[in-house]
Amino acid sequence: MIAQRNDTAYRLSILTRPAEWDEPRLRRRWAEITNKSENVNAIYASPVWYDLLRERHRPEELALAVAYDPAGDVVGVAPILFKNHPFQYYISSYPILTRQLRAAHILGSMPMLPTDPQVSAQLLDLLFNAQVDCVYMDTVPKEDTFLKSAVETWRSNYLVYNPGGSRRWHLLQIPAHSEEYLSQMSSKTRSTLRKKAKKLAESAGGELEVIRIDSEHQVGDFLAQAVRVSQNSWQHDILGNRISDSEEERAWGERLARAGLLRNYLLKCGGRACAFVVGYQFNGVFHYVELGYDREFSENSPGTILLHMLIRDLCDHCPPALLNFGMGDADSKRRFGNVEREDLSVIVFRKTVNNSLLVRSHASLRFLVRVVRQIVKK
Repeated sequence: MIAQRNDTAYRLSILTRPAEWDEPRLRRRWAEITNKSENVNAIYASPVWYDLLRERHRPEELALAVAYDPAGDVVGVAPILFKNHPFQYYISSYPILTRQLRAAHILGSMPMLPTDPQVSAQLLDLLFNAQVDCVYMDTVPKEDTFLKSAVETWRSNYLVYNPGGSRRWHLLQIPAHSEEYLSQMSSKTRSTLRKKAKKLAESAGGELEVIRIDSEHQVGDFLAQAVRVSQNSWQHDILGNRISDSEEERAWGERLARAGLLRNYLLKCGGRACAFVVGYQFNGVFHYVELGYDREFSENSPGTILLHMLIRDLCDHCPPALLNFGMGDADSKRRFGNVEREDLSVIVFRKTVNNSLLVRSHASLRFLVRVVRQIVKK
């Protein structure tokens, strides 16, 4: 978010050509704006991430919204990815119906644009000119000032919907060193973690070893072992394949490493991989992207042990300021996090009868599910 200047009339343009994205002055300002951003998810709006996406997507699937002041200086950016969004109807955690919508995804969720009604209105008008079904923002802080200002403007001409409502969002402010991290725990928690780690090691017949993966030569072996773990995880049974060791995924991991973003972890028990974490680090934030653990070891909490060891490593090696646990309210995130916020997903539709029915039917199902849960609890 960029503060509004009341005496300024901004102009917003959508840049669609690679030559425009690569203009040197724009790239410098884009990097400056990203580095100064308070957005926890600024990695996904950064030039380096956008360049990685350019290797995965056709030019017509990407765009860059740029705000200029009257002097022609760049004062804000919002990278865009055009792709399908699965609009899903859920009962509990199980999707029962999915409708694929062509969406303009605002990368980083929070547009790094001036908090100005004119800019937010222009943004939607220009994106809907690209013949999309909706504009989607994945993880927006509930108290974000751009969101509050923009929604007031958008509701005049568009349908604004929060499909999942407010969600808890957990983060951890990283202590200065691992000893400080340990000292913040109760003696009971430290004892429990030691006992679990000991039992986990004994169950595998060997010592525990945590490996940090941050260079490209480590990517292939990490993916091969993570896939084996994932195939014997509960996530695989419910969600299917969450990680792959295909050539495409290996190349993606290697590019992340070369860009200085990759920070994965692998936990080995007696030489055998039993848990993994996929993570990225950028601009002082470690992003906890994906966790998987072998359910054969679930009695001794390998995921929790890996998270504990991972945090100690974050404290002592190239420490970020913040660990972002991402979406979800898992017990481990509540236990290890020390900052709690709220976020939500935002989908914006044109005001049409069909879109109104789509939103109302989705909201009605959500309401019915909540009522049934309350009755069952009684």
